Amino acid sequence: MDIQYIIDRAKGIIVSPKDEWQAIKGESKSNKELIVFYALPLVVLATLAGLIGHWSLNIAVYQLVMPLLGIVVAAYVANELAEKFNSTKNLNNAFKLVVYAATPSFLASVIANLSFLLSWVSLFGLYSIYLFWVGIPVMMETPDDKRLAYVIVCALVVIVVQLIVSALFAPPMAGIY
Repeated sequence: MDIQYIIDRAKGIIVSPKDEWQAIKGESKSNKELIVFYALPLVVLATLAGLIGHWSLNIAVYQLVMPLLGIVVAAYVANELAEKFNSTKNLNNAFKLVVYAATPSFLASVIANLSFLLSWVSLFGLYSIYLFWVGIPVMMETPDDKRLAYVIVCALVVIVVQLIVSALFAPPMAGIY
């Protein structure tokens, strides 16, 4: 695992996303590499912060699995919907889009999970929506006139799927704070 790569990529995608998306598109990282060497370390860090802050083990396991499952679902949704929005269907680019756009959410979770008093930091995760917005024309070659609808439909489908999965598998959250 290359920690410096994670730091540099996180900084690049947050500070200069338009340039970073161009660099990302040209990279040849497999979907597995994106998850194992970028997303997983950030999710593990957020989970460890939650364990330190206030979680039980069953909640920590859930918080470790859900973001990774969310990445996979969101990437497949974005890829499968691509042609409906005159975009290029490419699963690897969809994975890159979802994984790197989620960076602010991952980083905000690390801080917010340390203490209930820091939960407001989670709002920084909303920047992920902007990164997805900026990245979708580059990664999926989405025309400007289709971008808004594509982003909204992707978000709605992913939210519905995650609500269903959460309803079925979420551990009881009572007393975690």
